[in-house]
Amino acid sequence: MRPGRPGSSRPRAFSELGVRCVVAAPSKMERPAGDRIKTDKRDAQRLSKLLRTDELPAVRVPTPTEEAARDLVPGRDDTRRDLARARNRISKLLRQGRVWRGGSGWTCIHHEWLSKQRFTDAYTQFAFDNGLEEVLALEAMRDRNAHCTLQSEPEPRYICEPRYICSPERGLMNGSFVVWECCSFSAPL
Repeated sequence: MRPGRPGSSRPRAFSELGVRCVVAAPSKMERPAGDRIKTDKRDAQRLSKLLRTDELPAVRVPTPTEEAARDLVPGRDDTRRDLARARNRISKLLRQGRVWRGGSGWTCIHHEWLSKQRFTDAYTQFAFDNGLEEVLALEAMRDRNAHCTLQSEPEPRYICEPRYICSPERGLMNGSFVVWECCSFSAPL
């Protein structure tokens, strides 16, 4: 089998049935020089030969916990982008001479100030209220995702080689996924 997002449950199901299943990375397979003709029959013969001789470059199938943690990444990134867009829409509605001078933006105090803003035009007020509700909902979603990520630390089965150090401005969220996704792992503990 080839490694990939939908294919991780199949090898686990095969192993539960007692059937040998090898997930191989096509990019790690060496091709003979001059082998430019690609047909299914040739590929099948080559794969069966490599499998028989145990020369098929197998990759490790992620555990269900690791797979679930990887599923959090796209949702977290989408939420972060949506939140930035929603905040930008709110900021554009405040272009009418309303300037926040109370320090950092998007804090509790800033949210209180935003909730007290009133516009004379009903449409502008409606757009502003909807935008503020969207920002609050997206911030709550971001916080739930962060809490879930912190609860799902990786299983302590591997020692991460320190090839990447998470800087403070990248934050805890990015650092935890860098360890899961990018580091090379060495022998089990």
